[in-house]
Amino acid sequence: RTAAFNCLRQLASSLPGCLGEHASSLVPGVVRALKDASANPLRIEALAFLQLALSTHPPAVFQPHAATLVPTVLSLVEDRYYKITAEALRVSAELARVLRPSPPDPPTFDFAALVAPLFTCVSARLVAQDQDQEVKERAIECVGAVVCRLGDLHAEALPALLPVLLERMRNEMTRIAAVKTFALLAAAKVDAQLASPLAGTGGSVL
Repeated sequence: RTAAFNCLRQLASSLPGCLGEHASSLVPGVVRALKDASANPLRIEALAFLQLALSTHPPAVFQPHAATLVPTVLSLVEDRYYKITAEALRVSAELARVLRPSPPDPPTFDFAALVAPLFTCVSARLVAQDQDQEVKERAIECVGAVVCRLGDLHAEALPALLPVLLERMRNEMTRIAAVKTFALLAAAKVDAQLASPLAGTGGSVL
């Protein structure tokens, strides 16, 4: 199965969009692989394929499967193995684009129930201290992607997230990832609250 996902990844990379009509057949197999806790290499390969498939196909291809994919991927964001967590965060960032490809346009399908769990899960990884460097960087990038796409739909989460991102920017180990994320937030088409007062600071991000 690992080899099959590797082959599918090569197809998605070489021929973007070629798997669109097969999404309904592929998603159940991907979900089964992601839930197989006995095979970490398989889960990593399945996550790598899913991330590439999401990024190389129109969002509408995977929107019908969002209610299945989002909870499954978020469960792996909480995994103990750092490689799985890092890959799951990359997929989560792509899922934010699938949910809302053109913010601030109104949603094209009902994904309201997925927004709060997505914020909660990636926020928990952002604030965690004792974790691998790659996971820290992926968490910063993922939060940026989620806020850029969905920040106005869960605005109550932003006052807690922005100070953490600022703290990551002050840390030499995570500064580059944080700076890139703030650049995305500054260019976001939704209100990322960069000009809003931050609790306990007397100022804003800007």
